[in-house]
Amino acid sequence: MKAFFVVVRGVENMPVVIGGIQLPPTARMRQFKAVNQTVDPLQYVPLVDLHDGNGLHFMSLLAVQSDSYNFIEGCFHVYTPYNTTFPGLLLSTGTEDYYNSAWGFSAGTFQMPTAGLTYISKTNPYKISAYRFHDMDPLPFQDGFRLVWRNGDAIDPKTGHKCFIETGGNTVGHPTKSLVTFYAWVYVF
Repeated sequence: MKAFFVVVRGVENMPVVIGGIQLPPTARMRQFKAVNQTVDPLQYVPLVDLHDGNGLHFMSLLAVQSDSYNFIEGCFHVYTPYNTTFPGLLLSTGTEDYYNSAWGFSAGTFQMPTAGLTYISKTNPYKISAYRFHDMDPLPFQDGFRLVWRNGDAIDPKTGHKCFIETGGNTVGHPTKSLVTFYAWVYVF
């Protein structure tokens, strides 16, 4: 005889509330992912690419492996509505900033309610694995949504600012090809 055991938890007819925003009953969660995607230096990587619709970004996970730690300079941008021009809304001026850390994850691994770094290796190959929930700082969108990360970044020689030049500029360090895995979840309504 084969048997299995399952535990189902939850409540019915209760509203879903994220960051103080009550989702309509029609809200549905969608997942976006790429596994072991090879990404060129300074390439933009769409983590979420939703051409239309309204909703709320819930969470994302990012794992990167590279021969250079300069991928960490990559910035996160949000575009909503979908066709918003570069730079959109700049969420971070480096990968570690988006995950609520600083200085290249210099403090090492950590786990907090909204973000964490679950793995890091600062020897070649360089690796990180990090997560971020947007339940305390909601990230709503209208008329589509793009969440984009860049493998490394560049400084605008005119302004001296990083993350605000789409092409060209002075590359920060020497980013190399990276192997990227990501998962992102959004509620669409």
